[in-house]
Amino acid sequence: MKSFDMYRKLPRDLTEGTTTGATISVITLVVAIYLFISELIDYLTPQRTSRMLIEHNKEDYDSQLQINLDISFPRLPCDLLSFDAQDVMGSHSVEVSGHFFAERLTESGEVIAKDEVKASRSSGMLGQGLWSQGLFGGSGVAGESAQRVRKMLDDREGCRLVGFVKVNRVPGHIHLSSHSVSFLLGGYGSYLGGSGLYHPRANSDDDKKRYEIDMSHRVNHLSFGDEDEIRSALVAWPHADILAPLDGLAKDVKRNQLGKLEPVVFEYYTKVVPTTFISASGVQRVNQFTANSNVVPNPLLPSLYLRYDLSTVSVEFVETRKSFAHFLVQVCAIVGGVFTVAGLVDALVDRSIAHMMRKATLGKLG
Repeated sequence: MKSFDMYRKLPRDLTEGTTTGATISVITLVVAIYLFISELIDYLTPQRTSRMLIEHNKEDYDSQLQINLDISFPRLPCDLLSFDAQDVMGSHSVEVSGHFFAERLTESGEVIAKDEVKASRSSGMLGQGLWSQGLFGGSGVAGESAQRVRKMLDDREGCRLVGFVKVNRVPGHIHLSSHSVSFLLGGYGSYLGGSGLYHPRANSDDDKKRYEIDMSHRVNHLSFGDEDEIRSALVAWPHADILAPLDGLAKDVKRNQLGKLEPVVFEYYTKVVPTTFISASGVQRVNQFTANSNVVPNPLLPSLYLRYDLSTVSVEFVETRKSFAHFLVQVCAIVGGVFTVAGLVDALVDRSIAHMMRKATLGKLG
């Protein structure tokens, strides 16, 4: 059996240690450890690839697109807000449904009340305006409603809209504006001029006060698709930052040299790209989007538009991991290769030193 031994051993007293051999051994050990750690990190790190595909899934086109929205208006009461959706054909008769909540905010941002906003499938609107649903105890009588709105403006109330709305998968926009005030105060002959609200038929000086409509806002969250899928994708793919690129964006209405607000329309243009994340933990189908914004002066109707368009190209991200067998082969290659090369270097150095010593002994070194 011993004749099959491929790794025969020499007695220790027949071997000799050298300084060069020790130096090469230390270097070899350091290189081997470094390469092993590098290979281990590569094995533990998932490999991620991406590709672009033409979107052709008919089921996706037949389904609705969920738009998740969380936006705060720190200086605009909920009773002045209107929310509606419109499709690319210019019709308000879109199939829209949603689950929205309106939160009344104090000047410091504390929540006063929270009520659900009902969606109207026939009109494509979440009410004619948040005021029209009698939220927060509104009486629906023009006079009482007008007094109510003026009090909210005097108290510097704000509003936060949180929830989602489902729309058909065609280009369109969501429109947030203050035009509901023209209905609310119509019985008083009130009008919305510029960004100010004024009551010419009011009797008291307080009623004649001019109010400014401030559409300053903060986008707390905006995304397209199922929220649970988005959260799962962000956990598995933390660098997928364009799932919600507008989160945390704040826009303020500027004042002119006279200290008055300059009424504007805030426009956001988004391009929605269907995206699939495939990993060992599962498959998440979400929507990435890119966004651009614009501010347009508009003295008649301060508002906010969220315009969305759907891409015909989808993106697929695939996460794979190297097998343990591949890792084992690489480790063996590292160990074998390093020690083989080290042995060749050691032999070459020993032969060179021995050759130089022989020449020195014979006096031929110079």
